[in-house]
Amino acid sequence: MASETLDSTRKPSYGVVIDLNASAEEGASPVPSTIDLIWFQVFSVCQLERATFSVIRDPSINTVAFDSVKWEMGDATNSTYKYYRPQPPVVNDGWMTEWRHAFAQAGLYNVKMTVYYDVNKTLVYTKQVKIFDKPSLPIGPDTLDYCLGAGTTQLSVTPSPSHSLIWYALKQAPASGWEVLPTAPTPTSGTIGKQEYFVTQKYIPAGYPLGCESDRKKIVVMVLGSPDASAMTTTTWSTCEDGAAKPLNELVTFTPDNVLPYRTQLTWYLTNNTGETGTSTPPVPATDRTAVPGRSYYVSLMSKIGCGESARKEIKLI
Repeated sequence: MASETLDSTRKPSYGVVIDLNASAEEGASPVPSTIDLIWFQVFSVCQLERATFSVIRDPSINTVAFDSVKWEMGDATNSTYKYYRPQPPVVNDGWMTEWRHAFAQAGLYNVKMTVYYDVNKTLVYTKQVKIFDKPSLPIGPDTLDYCLGAGTTQLSVTPSPSHSLIWYALKQAPASGWEVLPTAPTPTSGTIGKQEYFVTQKYIPAGYPLGCESDRKKIVVMVLGSPDASAMTTTTWSTCEDGAAKPLNELVTFTPDNVLPYRTQLTWYLTNNTGETGTSTPPVPATDRTAVPGRSYYVSLMSKIGCGESARKEIKLI
């Protein structure tokens, strides 16, 4: 066949390669001898990824002027693309055209390619393309918290059966992009701050040696020091006798770190700025004649994971 006359290094490492000289349908019977070889290739056949469909001509043996190529994807949206050959003096030999399309669902699709040449002649070929399922994310934690200086463990997630894990980290400046890690990373806890790691899972379906890989699952590791009282702001409270009562947590605001509410909790003290056993239940001061004007309550930030407690702040009743 004509394909045997070409240098094998020009063929893709993976793809669907079809000799239209032996497979043409409709409107090209018999195939003219000057149509020696066209490669109809398909790359990247995973769900939601952009599959690449290509027509390659060999200008050394193909002298026919192609006018255009039309692709019909055969999916639910009946996506259609038509490529028109550039007009002289533009020359477009070798790669004739390329069309990228993402299939929303896995399954079998009849992709139709129509090559228009020599004014009104056509070569038509329909190829069944299999789109494989894209894996879901591996199962595991989204966040992990450690106290400053505490021991850490290697990150772990659970892949689906017959899937392998691939761990990534963002390269450090000035470099950019993704770094593939040889094994699951182990976070460090020597510096307060945030660390981000990413993991995917991949499987190799029969007939597609490149495999299909999931999106990246992000795991955020927070290294936390003892809570800082400056992260909360308190105000005094004045009310009239027999006025509406309210819990004192309504007088506390967090600034500006919005992660504090889930990593810390308010701890209340009813009488003292030191000592005393705190409570997580906010006090609701009386507003009737039993109320004590000028009474002070105290509040601190307590780490939920045992990283310590902030200094206390006063809330005074007026």
